[in-house]
Amino acid sequence: MELVVQVRRIDDPASETDEYRVLIGRIWPEGISSAQVHVDQWMKDLSPSEVLLQKSNSFSEFCAAYQKELRADEKKRRCIIQLLEKAQNHRVTLLHVEEASSKAQATVLQNFVKTVPLPKILVLFASEMGNTLAIAQEMAKGVRQAGIIPEVKDAFGATIDDIKKFDAFLFGSGTTGDGELPDEAQDIYDDLDELDLKGMPCAVFGAGDTSYELYCEAVNTIHSKLVELGGDLILPDFKVDFSMSEEEEKQALQLGKQFAETLWDRSIQKNTQQISIR
Repeated sequence: MELVVQVRRIDDPASETDEYRVLIGRIWPEGISSAQVHVDQWMKDLSPSEVLLQKSNSFSEFCAAYQKELRADEKKRRCIIQLLEKAQNHRVTLLHVEEASSKAQATVLQNFVKTVPLPKILVLFASEMGNTLAIAQEMAKGVRQAGIIPEVKDAFGATIDDIKKFDAFLFGSGTTGDGELPDEAQDIYDDLDELDLKGMPCAVFGAGDTSYELYCEAVNTIHSKLVELGGDLILPDFKVDFSMSEEEEKQALQLGKQFAETLWDRSIQKNTQQISIR
């Protein structure tokens, strides 16, 4: 899906196709009141640094330096994540003032956002009683809130080939017997050694029962295996005693969103596609 990110001057008439209007620039434009124009969000942190503006002698030099700042500056990356989340379901309109430098900034941003790779996320679960499934669903909802549509897949019938198709995965499992993995999770677990998980973002979750001595042992077992194989566990393990409380549902959702936004952040930092203004 190609993202729709438009560029307009702030004093241009608003269009029905604008949908989500974002003002860029550190200073509100003179002569225009907030009552005159519709702005959904003002992202001051996306402004180029003063040093960059003073040292850039050409558009091409500005483009290269500004792209470098967009990748390196955490506040700018947070703003871009917000734009990416919105752009998955809305037309985003970047509003700039009349000056050439402001238009150049908007154009670089437009192309930068459109060229950030979309991370592919798998939510894999093994759930005999439905409690781990419920966690998977809430985490997937959080991922979707970050603008990424994950694939949610039951471990029953899944293979490690399914994991290979994705950039990152969350693996959830309930615990059976004396701390064992359910058969469907065990099948995936046994084949993980065939994968190159070095540096691959992942996380583990699951429901258990604190009345058993080995509480959520399946989560511990999967965690240890992913660490052994070099997986990058970017979230703390999420364990639930039987079924989620209302507060734990919110936590699962937030963890899913955090997982996806971490991947967005990494995609932004890796986005080295050359952008120029013609």
